[in-house]
Amino acid sequence: MRRSKGSAFRPTVVRIIDGKRRKVKSRFYWVAYRDADGRPRRHALVLSNGSRVSDQAVADSELRKTLLLVERQAAGLVDKTVSAASTPMRVVLARYIRHLRRARLTRNHIAQSLTCGKWFIDKGPMQRLADFTDAERIDRCVAAVLHAGRSPRTANVYRRTAHSLGQWCVRVAKLLDHNPVTAVALRD
Repeated sequence: MRRSKGSAFRPTVVRIIDGKRRKVKSRFYWVAYRDADGRPRRHALVLSNGSRVSDQAVADSELRKTLLLVERQAAGLVDKTVSAASTPMRVVLARYIRHLRRARLTRNHIAQSLTCGKWFIDKGPMQRLADFTDAERIDRCVAAVLHAGRSPRTANVYRRTAHSLGQWCVRVAKLLDHNPVTAVALRD
């Protein structure tokens, strides 16, 4: 098997300097590579503590880690759902909201999805994606909507929003094997 090729680079960005638009190199590094399915990928390098990478040696090291992970996935040695379980739920929610914006859904729908997602993260509490796989925890969050004095219809809206997020995790992002919200019943 041939080694995956990739590159760490600083992209060119347009900044306004002295009132004029100028092309300059970004301070932060990005990586470009092909994933396990052969699709080109390109994203900013972000360390586990949330800081962006501005050092060439660190960027090269992170690129090597990414390429090793891609090769292991291509060989079937890494299960995506297991590696995704430690992903912070706020990151998953942010990616889901970006997906909704790209799908050009209404602002009200996006705002409602964000509000409901934050409710589940805070009231769950759901810190990692692995916490979202627990149907009992999701059911308790929906019940908390009722205990907060909201109507059963509102609780069903929260459940449907969580179900949509779960479907996105299964079908689009491929972070989960199944949608855990299907086990949560609608409220009467």
